[in-house]
Amino acid sequence: AMVGSALIPVGAAVLFHAVSLGIVDGVDDAAFNEWLNMLYTLYAFMFAGLMTSAMFVMYDMGEEAEKGARGVLMRAGVTRGQLVAGHLAAACVLLLVISLASALVMGLDMQMGVPLTILCVLCQLPPVVAACAAGLFARTQNDVMVSSTPFIVVALLPFVLYMTDSFGEVIPFLPTGGMFGIAASLQEGGLLVGEGAV
Repeated sequence: AMVGSALIPVGAAVLFHAVSLGIVDGVDDAAFNEWLNMLYTLYAFMFAGLMTSAMFVMYDMGEEAEKGARGVLMRAGVTRGQLVAGHLAAACVLLLVISLASALVMGLDMQMGVPLTILCVLCQLPPVVAACAAGLFARTQNDVMVSSTPFIVVALLPFVLYMTDSFGEVIPFLPTGGMFGIAASLQEGGLLVGEGAV
């Protein structure tokens, strides 16, 4: 089930890419097309972060507690800090792999995709770290259904607010909103744009 869930963000990237291609079809504006593809790539990264924090980390920790695995580990001398560190490390690796796969699906070349993926993974760390801490309080997977709701809302806020003029300036102050500013700065600075970028 977890492997299948890991494919969901990549599937979302396929959908985002198809939507962006549909919008730019017939639009002869390279700058607009590049901006739109970057925007949908960020949406794909955001969805990957959402799935990693709310689904992989919290549900895994809830299941761990529900089936008694956490108690076994702690009786064996594993501390709560070590539990969190282990889940955090696994989540970061998973998020990096999923995000890189999403970038490739979105059609980014390696020169653009790899550094942008790494930066956006770093921007996604706050909800992942918070999910690891919150997962310690989950006793069952049903508990996670309730406690993961704030993470889902916060993760989706930049996605929603970016479409509005009134609240667009709030995005950089959100836990995952830094991705938009970083991507815009990199594009404007020519660091990640096309062949021969510097």
